[in-house]
Amino acid sequence: MNFLTTDTAKAFTGKHVLVRVDWNVPYMDGKMLDATRLINTRETLHLLQANGAKIVVLAHYGRPTLAKNERKAGNNTPDLFVMEGAFSFKPLLADMQAALSLDLSYVENPLTSAGSEHINAMQNGDIALCENIRFFGGEETNDAVFAAKLAALADFYVNEAFSCSHRAHASIEAIAHLLPSYAGLGLAREISYLKNAFESPKRPLWVIVAGSKVSTKIDLLLNLSKKVDGLIIAGAMANTFFKAQGIGAGQSLVEDDYIETAREILKNATAEIVFPCDRLAVEKLSFTEKMNVISVDYDQLPETYSVFDIGEKSRRLFIEKLQNAKTIIWNGPVGMFENDAFTGGSFAIAHALGHLTEKGVLTLAGGGDTLATLTKAGCLDKLSYCSTAGGAFLEYLEGKSLPGIEALV
Repeated sequence: MNFLTTDTAKAFTGKHVLVRVDWNVPYMDGKMLDATRLINTRETLHLLQANGAKIVVLAHYGRPTLAKNERKAGNNTPDLFVMEGAFSFKPLLADMQAALSLDLSYVENPLTSAGSEHINAMQNGDIALCENIRFFGGEETNDAVFAAKLAALADFYVNEAFSCSHRAHASIEAIAHLLPSYAGLGLAREISYLKNAFESPKRPLWVIVAGSKVSTKIDLLLNLSKKVDGLIIAGAMANTFFKAQGIGAGQSLVEDDYIETAREILKNATAEIVFPCDRLAVEKLSFTEKMNVISVDYDQLPETYSVFDIGEKSRRLFIEKLQNAKTIIWNGPVGMFENDAFTGGSFAIAHALGHLTEKGVLTLAGGGDTLATLTKAGCLDKLSYCSTAGGAFLEYLEGKSLPGIEALV
């Protein structure tokens, strides 16, 4: 794999460089809620700019459907482009420039004559943001002809979108075979941390997996249960494991279709698996009214109650188990962190990981909800590394190959 470095970047002077980024940032009511994904690409953009590259940025925003649906209907035109205003970068451009502290020009369609003229007229150090790459019908189908048209715009390609690299899309996978290609600074850093944490970790290696559903993390749990030293399973997904062991879950979310799978994981695991020993529950969930939250041992949950967080005993148990770890990976809050009544468990883990990081433990967290939890707890900068990737982070831990990474090798 070729890596973008201060030395390799010298070859880009005066050259057009396609840079694939993940700028799929959250917006609400016209306001950018989190600029982390933008900020994480700034180092690569600065390096390219400092070396006089002409930077053409490719990115996606949201999930536009018009071009995809037209492609499904049989329109296989390689450069099929369908604008969807709700997913356009144009109204977001000013906010993006402010977050990056960089000037960006806007190119609606780089494959038109106007678009190619704009790109050809770029000066050294200029940065052009092309419109949402998913407005092209050939993007998500990994169309080779469409990728070739993109490749014709530039001399080099840089992948700075680890969080998209589990997708075999044209601007991620196909294009990397058509140009001299490099891993961006952020992508290289992410791969390095994940390899150190999972492929050649300092042991004991403990992983915390939580969230709502077992079904979304089956491959992850199957892989981890045989590779790590300790596995903490919490969140609503723990209810399915409890029921698999004959323990009541009240009215909590349980995936009955996966009870046998949970039993198989428990039967075949080589890792020490730890579950909550007490739980916080309510009879009726509310975000506006005061609730009667009860704390009960794991096997004493009233039938009419639902679980939304771990209790004090579980927090102490989990933190005690993690004390001797040398490497810790966290994916998924252990409670409904969106509700202030149920942030305690996740916050306790966040602060504990921060303290362990100070003691030299390698700590990694990944996934949107996990990062949102860390942010809410004021601990986002306390861990060794926090990944903005969701699907790519999970698939890496599941042991799957990532098309965007494989294409760079």
